[in-house]
Amino acid sequence: MENYQSPLKKVSSNLRDHFDEFFLENDRDNSITRIHKLPQMPVFQRNLFLQRSIKKQATVNLQLTSTSNHFFNVRGQLKQITTDQLILTTETNVTYLFKPDDIRYLALT
Repeated sequence: MENYQSPLKKVSSNLRDHFDEFFLENDRDNSITRIHKLPQMPVFQRNLFLQRSIKKQATVNLQLTSTSNHFFNVRGQLKQITTDQLILTTETNVTYLFKPDDIRYLALT
C-alpha cells in the first residue's frame, strides 16, 4: 500500500503559501496601498457615466464609500438590478452590490 501523505502535504502547504493569491486578491491590494480620496462627482455626471458604462458594458474604476465611511477602489463591469441597486463584477468574479449613492468617483476605462 502506497503512502499518499507526502503529495497531500505538498498540496496543503502550497495552498497555505498561496492562500492570498487564490482568495484575497482584491483585499490584499487595498490593505497594502493607501487609498487616495478622489473628489466626489456631481450627481448628474455620476448618473451620466453610469448610464454609459451600463449601456456599453464597459469596464469601470469606482471608488465606493462603505457604511463606515471608508473608501475602497474596485474595477469591473456594472449591471443595474433596480433603479437604486447596482452590481459590479470584477475580473476575478468578486461581486459587489451597492447603491448609486455609494459611488464617490467613477471613471470609464
